[in-house]
Amino acid sequence: MDFDPEIYDNSNNDTLIPAKRLIKIISELKPNNNKFSLILDIGCGSGNMTKLLADEIECDHIIGCDIDQKMIEYAKRENKKSNIDYLVQDIQRDWLDFNTELKDLKGKVSVITSNFALTWIHDIKTTAENLSHLISDDGLLVLNIVYDGDIYDRLEPNERLLAEKCLKYPTEEEMIGKWITCLKKSGFKQIDITYWEPKSIFNEKLYFEEYLNIPMNWYKSYAKHSNGITMEMNELLKRLLIEDRCKPLNVNYSDGQNMIEVTNYIWQIIATKC
Repeated sequence: MDFDPEIYDNSNNDTLIPAKRLIKIISELKPNNNKFSLILDIGCGSGNMTKLLADEIECDHIIGCDIDQKMIEYAKRENKKSNIDYLVQDIQRDWLDFNTELKDLKGKVSVITSNFALTWIHDIKTTAENLSHLISDDGLLVLNIVYDGDIYDRLEPNERLLAEKCLKYPTEEEMIGKWITCLKKSGFKQIDITYWEPKSIFNEKLYFEEYLNIPMNWYKSYAKHSNGITMEMNELLKRLLIEDRCKPLNVNYSDGQNMIEVTNYIWQIIATKC
């Protein structure tokens, strides 16, 4: 996904409320000595949550990893701290192809966390196995996985069939159910799930022109044709997403710009091996 790190790092983006909730959970579940040895933030993006982790949680070492080299370069520059390292890594790659620095951490990670990023995973089985490789026997897995919604349910049955010929995304049951099954098969014995719908306030123009591209690209990643989707399909996705998650507000900036309330659909997972 090609996304500007500076926009992603913006304190007004809709990932920060869920990120702070993850950090609160991690803080409440800290060990008896009140200190974690190693935290891994998967899909760290610009490093904004990684830096928050370092500010809020006492930890010897924190690693942020992301598939996007541009994001990692930004994180190293703008969200650095003495106990943070940033690495480029696709978490769904085969374990044998992992970054050596991460492979050396096998069975040593105290906490693995991820906010929104695992939404993009297609190979859930391999990813769950990699998480199991990395985490310590008494480690803690704390995730926010977004399901962007069944937006086709707004279409008539015949319209839905036509849309699915071009792009068929997984159902919520398929996606979240597979995560739970694969974590269980990978050795996680205690798995707690919470569903919630955090809401954020946005400048309408900013959200429609920038942030809406994120869920748009999630749907597009399931397009059946390698050459992408048509302009018509693109406009359909945009319209359905706005109808599904965006609510106009009777609030304006001083310059007259409209404000909207945006809802996310999040499955929070807390898992351990014991």
